[in-house]
Amino acid sequence: GQVRACRKFFDEMKPDVLNVEIPMFSKQFMFAGCPDLICKIEGHECVTDYKSALTDLVFIQLGGYALLDKTITHGIGVELREDGKYRTTGIVRVDRFKQEFLACLSVFNIRKRLGLIIKEDADGE
Repeated sequence: GQVRACRKFFDEMKPDVLNVEIPMFSKQFMFAGCPDLICKIEGHECVTDYKSALTDLVFIQLGGYALLDKTITHGIGVELREDGKYRTTGIVRVDRFKQEFLACLSVFNIRKRLGLIIKEDADGE
């Protein structure tokens, strides 16, 4: 179903694919990520993140990915559902979300420095 949903997203939104799952690293901010898709939609260079369920946290993740590629100004979260349907956040500017991601990264790094994060937490397990 999620594959059908993704195909439907491509058929309807017609993204012009620029990169797919390219690992990226920010030397400036010392973090890495692998955006699902970087594309152009409606003239905007967008970072795209696929989810099985959309929450507001997707915006912070889009902001982080946008920091990895300075040409990105917009993002879109895409929920790929098992019933073959999809829904999106709509195309959003990511300026504010970049700042929110950096705030979260700062808190994470402070907690790590203070020994408040164990290895399993840092690895996302």
